[in-house]
Amino acid sequence: MKKIILNEIEIQLERKMIKNIHLRIKPPYGEVYVSVPKHLSDKRIQEVLELKMAWIIKNKEKFSKQAPKPEKSYLSGELFSLWGKEYPLRVIPFSGERSITLADDEIQLRIHAGSTLEQRKSLMKEWYRKQLQEAIPAIAEKYEEKMNVHAREWRIKDMKTRWGTCNIRVKRIWLNLRLAPKHPKCLEYVIVHELCHLLEKSHNAVFKNYMDIYFPDWKLVKKELNTSN
Repeated sequence: MKKIILNEIEIQLERKMIKNIHLRIKPPYGEVYVSVPKHLSDKRIQEVLELKMAWIIKNKEKFSKQAPKPEKSYLSGELFSLWGKEYPLRVIPFSGERSITLADDEIQLRIHAGSTLEQRKSLMKEWYRKQLQEAIPAIAEKYEEKMNVHAREWRIKDMKTRWGTCNIRVKRIWLNLRLAPKHPKCLEYVIVHELCHLLEKSHNAVFKNYMDIYFPDWKLVKKELNTSN
């Protein structure tokens, strides 16, 4: 397989016994592959690829946003986000009670010197949970009063596919632990979204109208939330 560079994009090219050109972008990182007929000239291949360049760029960007980030090692120097802002992590060997604090524009993780990855990861999750627990009440109270609804219980859990869920029968709302690293507007949007389910169960026109009334920017925030890693 031959490698070519076009518009600073690396493209893997393969000549095969085929009649037409086949262009594809492979997940998860958006690698570009093109299969071409054996007899096709380099000049013609380049012409076709240049015509398709807008499509290539668009789809590469889509995959780059969706590509999974490498797993964190929870070591000093790694970047972690809180409320939409990134901070470097500093792991501080500590024989006392383990803790995490935000100080001197860094996240300081105090834990015993022989701690494992899972122990540091668990402590970070506990810290994120605490940040959410402190942030939720004020936002919930603001919108419950405005919308004339009330959730009986707010809970937090680490969810992979949903930012929030609402048990309408018991009025219990779950929020995703992964909202803590996001911009505060994302948490606000999810809270309003779940409260709207206490007014309308389905994601129908009535539900969307409630969202338009109580959180006019919801479509923009939803897009930002669902396209961010």
